[in-house]
Amino acid sequence: MPQIKIWSPHETDPAAITLAFNQVLECYPELPYFIRVGRVNTRKVWSYPEHLHENDHEVILIHSGRVRVWIDDHDFIAGPGDSYFVLPGQRHREESVGSGLRFTFMNFTLWTATGPNGKLAERDQTPRRQRFRDREGSLAATLARITREVKLARSGAYEIVNGAILQLIWQIRRRLGIVRAVHSSLGITSHQRRIVHQARLYLQSHAAEPVRLAALSCHCGLSPDYLWHLFKKVEGATPLQYALKSRMAEAARLLRETELTSKQVAERLGFRDAGYFSRAFTRHTGFTPTRFRRGRGAALPETDTPVSAH
Repeated sequence: MPQIKIWSPHETDPAAITLAFNQVLECYPELPYFIRVGRVNTRKVWSYPEHLHENDHEVILIHSGRVRVWIDDHDFIAGPGDSYFVLPGQRHREESVGSGLRFTFMNFTLWTATGPNGKLAERDQTPRRQRFRDREGSLAATLARITREVKLARSGAYEIVNGAILQLIWQIRRRLGIVRAVHSSLGITSHQRRIVHQARLYLQSHAAEPVRLAALSCHCGLSPDYLWHLFKKVEGATPLQYALKSRMAEAARLLRETELTSKQVAERLGFRDAGYFSRAFTRHTGFTPTRFRRGRGAALPETDTPVSAH
């Protein structure tokens, strides 16, 4: 049987993480959220059936052996020193070429102002471009550092891990020549920022009410159309998207700090339908309310079964 080792953070409170992201994303356009890192080491023929990760990115580095990789409708072979990544929603499967294979894998989501829906790269490129050589050993060093930090779980480990992932993301984008538009404050005056801040406070204080752009624009003393465009320019999200983010942040707090049921949380935040609230919460955080409350804090033990390989 293959030897499989998986490490996850010892303290991953989804509610606390979501609240932290909602605050930090006020300044940054995207932030990674580490999920797990692990290694597979086998002397036999190895394969993993077709699957996909709805919100996760996956980065794989081959140490020894060769593996055939299918991503969507393309395939390639990766060998020692090769790395590849899989985007959220991409169907993929792997099969070793011959016996003997050793590789490291890591999963993470990429958060934006509207939830865990960011992409390392766009899916319109051929999956063959998702493979590259780790010639300088920078990826191997980064994965080793992440593994060490997660295993030791020392103070500041989570921040170091996510910082390392963010660096890794931009190293991959640089290799692929990917040019992405990054949030810029050019052309936004301090007066405009104060107006948007005023609008944000209004949305936060009326989180349990439906968003009415007319009422919001009247509160800010601007026309609805101008406020909508200004808000999106500054925040990178529309007032409706921001309001939903605020409601989800409050839902996360209630699920973490109170004994209210999911239905009661939905009612308190103005959702008439608990089912709709659950779906919206899952889209926004990547977790159902039940799983969010339960948390994912325990580190996974070593196992000899390939079920949770990656």
